[in-house]
Amino acid sequence: MSTRTACTATLCMLLLGCTQNFLTKAEKWPSQKAMVTSGYAKILAARQIDDLFGPAWHYTTNYEKPNRVEWRSEFLFGGRYELHMSLPVEVDRQTGKVTRLIDEPEFLILEITAIEGRSISYARDYHAFDRQQWREVVKAKGDFSTIGIHLDSSQPVPGFSEYQKRVRNGIQIRSEPGSE
Repeated sequence: MSTRTACTATLCMLLLGCTQNFLTKAEKWPSQKAMVTSGYAKILAARQIDDLFGPAWHYTTNYEKPNRVEWRSEFLFGGRYELHMSLPVEVDRQTGKVTRLIDEPEFLILEITAIEGRSISYARDYHAFDRQQWREVVKAKGDFSTIGIHLDSSQPVPGFSEYQKRVRNGIQIRSEPGSE
């Protein structure tokens, strides 16, 4: 390999994070499909989101050595809202199986105020809540007002349906609420 090629490869790794092709087999992360399929079976809140609202996007992000990732589930609803659930999990790097939930899930609802092409604007205020509050929402069949979060779905943001149909990073496990 020439010095120029080696420098270009090093720059790519440093600036763009292009390290996956240069990692040993033991250092590589498993596929999203392996981690999401395994995590979905272990993470009750991810399945509950699908059961209550329909297919959410599930994925892993923020990879940390030796074997920690952040699980995320996202669902768009009500013509203007995004529900986010996240929690750190431990992954077996050889099999892709989620082996342990490191902490409790955290939830967040963001309100979209405008959609222009690929640009999304959000309200400054957001609603954060914990696992106990989520249990109350589940018990109330998805009614967030039971935990003091009052949402107004009467005026959808223009472009929301198109935004909702966009493919995102992640995997949708179920195709409709309540499907197994």
